[in-house]
Amino acid sequence: MMVTKRKAVLLCLILLVAGLAVYFYQSCRQADGAGELVLQGNVDVREVSLAFRQSDRILEVLA
Repeated sequence: MMVTKRKAVLLCLILLVAGLAVYFYQSCRQADGAGELVLQGNVDVREVSLAFRQSDRILEVLA
């Protein structure tokens, strides 16, 4: 039973070290600018529905 606990602890440590390695690798790539995500395309907005709880007037719309 003691061997099983040691294996479980060892497995957790290996997973922790692997996770930290992946995290630091990703953060280094993003610092270099290689991890940038560039998306191109169009956004089609035709209608917007707004719901208000009260029936007051809108004084101004800031966009």
